[in-house]
Amino acid sequence: MQKTIINNNLKDEQYYIDLYDQYTVEECYRLILKFSGAVLTEEIKSKYSVEAQIEQLQKIVGITLNCFCGERYTNKAKTIQEWMDKDRRLDEFLGSALPSKSVLCTKCSSPMNYTDKHLYGINGEGVLFFFHCNKCCKNRAFYDNGEEFKTICECPKCGERAKAAHSRKKNKITTKYKCSDCEFTESSILDLDEVTEKIHNEGYLAAKKQFCLSKEDGEKYLDGKRRLIDAVDCIKELKGREKQKDLYDSVAKVKKLNIADIEKLLSKPLQKEGFIKLNLENPQISRDIKIEFTVQDTTSGIHEHDRKMKLKKTINKALIETNWKLIDDYMYYKLGIITGRLRGLESEEDLVKLVQARQEKLDKVK
Repeated sequence: MQKTIINNNLKDEQYYIDLYDQYTVEECYRLILKFSGAVLTEEIKSKYSVEAQIEQLQKIVGITLNCFCGERYTNKAKTIQEWMDKDRRLDEFLGSALPSKSVLCTKCSSPMNYTDKHLYGINGEGVLFFFHCNKCCKNRAFYDNGEEFKTICECPKCGERAKAAHSRKKNKITTKYKCSDCEFTESSILDLDEVTEKIHNEGYLAAKKQFCLSKEDGEKYLDGKRRLIDAVDCIKELKGREKQKDLYDSVAKVKKLNIADIEKLLSKPLQKEGFIKLNLENPQISRDIKIEFTVQDTTSGIHEHDRKMKLKKTINKALIETNWKLIDDYMYYKLGIITGRLRGLESEEDLVKLVQARQEKLDKVK
């Protein structure tokens, strides 16, 4: 039984690296050609000599190529992996495909051997199966939907239909055209070695060395890009601070107190309003600090809701210039014991939000 040939789409990784590098070199050449035909503005022409104009263009080309080559390096590993994954999926699809029927030779009616299969379509969405007759050497091919493949082209001499036959020997693919009407014949040869040779000549290798960044040069580009992004972010932040100078001045004036300071700060005003024995529990530490507290209410005959409101007002007033705030929705009153929770902030981002929220409350009162 003749062995079925399956041409795999997935190649070794170096194949995809070479292909990616080839695209990079070609695009760089296109960029250079584009800039070589660039027209300078009349203002630049009037200001600079011809030599200076050429120098300026060279600088622009250099910067553009540097950025382009750097971005090609940045996307190289990801793109190659995507190409390989796609070809791997195509191979899995091709490997699982089988012809739906047996095929007979049109000349001798003998059963033909199933010999080969290939993907067809722009995205490899279908499979073409090939069959061969060992007796009379006839070949036939069928699509996966059962339709027979016919190789027909137009005769360049008489315009009638001509048939094409393909054969391959090593890396040379020969196509022979024959017209059934005027007997015109023609052959063409595709040498895959010549295609490969084009990307391995000295000129290409020199361009590849120039445009396809090494790992060392690529990492330098990425580091420079990160530094540039950080610098841009820093400039944006500084401009934002300039626009909100009053806000950041207010943030700078916020008193950053620790837990011991808070206990001292709150005890006196609380006692003045009839809340004694302030007790701070163990803090919960994460991005900020949350700490539960209890106080005893020494008054009587006043509704607990009013006492909770009084406690909130007293604490908020005491903390107004600090980095601490009362968590409003967490307060319980039971038999003269009031439980609440405080939150301490440290990062500048959180302090900005705290000052903004306090300012908004003051604006509403006004």
